[in-house]
Amino acid sequence: MLLLLAPALILVGATAVQEERQGEPDPLETVLLGEVQDPAAQQRRLESLYEGALIGAADAQDFAETPGYRRLLDILSSYSEEELRTRAERRLDVALALADPDGWRGEIVRVRALIAGQRAVRLARPLGEHVDSFRAFLTEADGSEGVVVDFLEPPPPLAIQEDVVEVEAVFFRTVRYENKKGSFVEAPYLIARGLRRLDTEALPRSTAFDDMAKILIALAVAFLVIRIVFTMRKNPVGKRRSDAADAFGSRTPRERARAPLQPSPPAPKP
Repeated sequence: MLLLLAPALILVGATAVQEERQGEPDPLETVLLGEVQDPAAQQRRLESLYEGALIGAADAQDFAETPGYRRLLDILSSYSEEELRTRAERRLDVALALADPDGWRGEIVRVRALIAGQRAVRLARPLGEHVDSFRAFLTEADGSEGVVVDFLEPPPPLAIQEDVVEVEAVFFRTVRYENKKGSFVEAPYLIARGLRRLDTEALPRSTAFDDMAKILIALAVAFLVIRIVFTMRKNPVGKRRSDAADAFGSRTPRERARAPLQPSPPAPKP
């Protein structure tokens, strides 16, 4: 008997519904990935989002303070954290975003990752009351799937390589830059209002060790059940007792009388 334990992957697809509207479209409109659009339709979509801040966004380029970058920073800073959190309908998939940046451009995504580095970047000229923007480098625990996020709101105190942060941000473009090891890397480049430290102590504990322990317990229980069933089939106790009783009951009274009696135990001495 084989016991197969395997995770099930559920693929959920989403399609975009485009509707004709009067007046200015909401700059925070979420754009879900759907069918590939022709260049003209893609251009019209970019022109309708964030007051045209996404027009001319060039992928795989170094950091640059373009007019679109400044406009997007300004727009995102005017919305509340709750509004952005409500608009973010899915998590950023780093691999898919790098493979198809046009399909993700302008979408508000959620990111939860380790803070790998951060710094303040002096703006070429003030943006309202802000003279600096802030740049955070986020990765997975093993350093993979890097993401760069820029924002105007000063970040909370963070422990680099220790704290996990959450952010809702707009996918702007991909950025290609030289990291501390001297290697050129490409990463999704997001624009946000700000980021927040995640209280990992309040999260449900679930680790790879926990999952392995659950699997081992399930296997142990299954093995025990199989062993009990196999033993009962091979050596049924109830059947042996029933057969013995039937055999004794089938004897004639004379045969039972001839059976030797068991000696009685000696009486205790006074």
